[in-house]
Amino acid sequence: MPSLFDICFYLFAAAIVASALFVCFSHNIVHAAFSLLFTFFGVAGVYVLLSADFIAVAQILIYVGGILVLLVFGVMLTNRVTNIDIRAAIRSRIPSAILCGALLFIIVSLLISAHW
Repeated sequence: MPSLFDICFYLFAAAIVASALFVCFSHNIVHAAFSLLFTFFGVAGVYVLLSADFIAVAQILIYVGGILVLLVFGVMLTNRVTNIDIRAAIRSRIPSAILCGALLFIIVSLLISAHW
């Protein structure tokens, strides 16, 4: 039976992966920036679970408090940037999908062959 620590870790990991995927595949830059907020908070939560409280506070202060707020204000104060859809050409998605698949294969094969 999983402990409370394991359940919290899996919840944070699911939140991080889901919000990071939303950042990657969002066509609206404002929605992507706010989703990045949840990614940063999830990473800070994982740091808290690892008993790295200083790094968790630094994550929140530096990334959420500084960089993300600067990004959001920059997007909000720039005219006509909220209506622009970010689209990647299909030509750039195919090679990147092949590269990601190859890297995934390498990482999984290394994890399987490692002596833990």
